[in-house]
Amino acid sequence: MTSPGSILVKLRARQSGQAGRTVIVILPVSYKLRMVLFNNIKLRTA
Repeated sequence: MTSPGSILVKLRARQSGQAGRTVIVILPVSYKLRMVLFNNIKLRTA
């Protein structure tokens, strides 16, 4: 029988792992989007 505390710790670890992976995926995507938007704004203002 596992204690509720250890279950919570395992869940928390799994959630943080998923969050870390999503951040690793989101950061490059958001960076590319920002560059595209920045270039579009530059072209419009030029």
